[in-house]
Amino acid sequence: MFIPLYPYVGEAVIRMGLYSGGTQKRVALSGDTIGQQDTASAKIQLLPQTENVFTAFKDGWHQPETPVNDAHIEWQWTKKKDAVLAFRNPKKDSLFYFEVDNPSRTFPEGQHVQVKLRDKVLDDFTLRPEQMVLHKIPLAAAQMGSDEMIELTISVDKTFVPALVDGANSKDGRELGIRVFHAFIQPGK
Repeated sequence: MFIPLYPYVGEAVIRMGLYSGGTQKRVALSGDTIGQQDTASAKIQLLPQTENVFTAFKDGWHQPETPVNDAHIEWQWTKKKDAVLAFRNPKKDSLFYFEVDNPSRTFPEGQHVQVKLRDKVLDDFTLRPEQMVLHKIPLAAAQMGSDEMIELTISVDKTFVPALVDGANSKDGRELGIRVFHAFIQPGK
């Protein structure tokens, strides 16, 4: 689960509650009740944002978007077949979290996606329509080398323009590749 950036440092409690599908009323859970029949499910430690490896969306990206009904969700579409992500080299083995989808049924066979560091393919997969996937891609310190900044290229074999898709009833004239929800570098310990 990705936690949105929030200006808080310290311990945070994950609260969980359930509703009955039939009555829409809260259902009691066993465990430490916090209130309103919420149960403390877990505790996590939120660290300062300075410990994050900031990822910059460089060439080949549309502006970030959010749905009208939920400002906590954000995504960016790639706008051509190659899009570039840049980040400061953590200079240690790391993990790249890459969560993507394509809500369009334009390509029933899916889209071929590659994640590359320089000319080396780190991940290669087919993104099926209406299927969100999370890829965890190892980045070895040796692969990243000694450069201060690292660039990953996201390549997609097919793009589409929603306004040109039969039956889509869209006025969106942008060229779209895949929709990226999270692109996050987690340095190793």
